Amino acid sequence: RSFAADPQDSSHLYLGTATGWMYESRHGGADWKRLAWVGKRDDLVLDSIVVDDANPKHIVVGAWVLGSPDGGIYVSNHSGVSWTDEAEMRGQSIRALAAAPSNPQVLVAGTLKGVYRSEDGGRHWALISPAGSQELHQVESIAVDPVDPKIIYAGTWHLPWKTTDGGEHWINIKQGVIDDSDVFSIIVDPVKPSTVYL
Repeated sequence: RSFAADPQDSSHLYLGTATGWMYESRHGGADWKRLAWVGKRDDLVLDSIVVDDANPKHIVVGAWVLGSPDGGIYVSNHSGVSWTDEAEMRGQSIRALAAAPSNPQVLVAGTLKGVYRSEDGGRHWALISPAGSQELHQVESIAVDPVDPKIIYAGTWHLPWKTTDGGEHWINIKQGVIDDSDVFSIIVDPVKPSTVYL
């Protein structure tokens, strides 16, 4: 379901499955081995893997459960060998997860309830989208501006959204987009952040 690379060793890869298992390759994908059973349960869909640019031993995974609003954020400080679930996001269906390129301590998660942000590498989380919103919920994709971590994009089952002030205010960026579009991926050009793909 997901891939990630060690930022300090491009041949060191991680792979997330739909059964809670994470695999690892030290040889650019030529061979794989089971690394860990995240959450010790076989129904976790590991859709998002974020490896800390500053400390590759620190990995954060977002998980959800098929046919259920369950899921959570899992953190490893041992290169994925062992994991703990973060209590503040326990039971949340994590559909998207991204780190701010300018500050790896800033993480943004998209859930069925909205958009959450952590400023301490995933230990504590706060809802930054309007609570109970019937518009900005069911978030399937997240992207953070490469220069300004307060600029965040969120794709939902309805349309894409944007904040330029860290979640205080959100605008619907739907001009030119078909109404009721499911936005499953958002990419901000790392060299030219004014160019965004979804």
